[in-house]
Amino acid sequence: MKDKATLKQIALEKIALENKIPKHDGAIIQQLISLCRNGVAFYQDMATRVEDYNLRSLFRLMANTRKAIASDLSDMTKNSGQAVPKSQSPIAELFESRYFEVRHMLPESSPGETIEQLESIEESTLHLFKTSVKKIQDRELAKDLSVQAATVQITHDRMRSVREHR
Repeated sequence: MKDKATLKQIALEKIALENKIPKHDGAIIQQLISLCRNGVAFYQDMATRVEDYNLRSLFRLMANTRKAIASDLSDMTKNSGQAVPKSQSPIAELFESRYFEVRHMLPESSPGETIEQLESIEESTLHLFKTSVKKIQDRELAKDLSVQAATVQITHDRMRSVREHR
């Protein structure tokens, strides 16, 4: 169970994330693509760093899921006439720094601590997707994005389950 300080930190992070979401539909999708691309690279790397078969399998699943979401979002962006991002978004940079912290704590931390940190990141990712769905103005695009948010929910639930059973 998470303590009050951790819950407060998560709540503050969610507010900060919401304030960084752009107002333009294309920019929102581009931001999510950038975030997913960072997740692909991170989880692929993590899969090579752990010896535990279950964690390696989970990290590969996370990387493949992020890759599929990024591809689907890129297709949505192309179909709407928006350019695919070439650089990091501010939110993607925030998540990249969180990934960096987890990557470098791995040798010294227990698998349980690592999973707890990753579950927190996944919770933030899920929140970002859900908030983005609400901010998208194009209803068809919002509907498509909600499918991706559901996929993020599934991977978040899987990460939470692994954390709870450690």
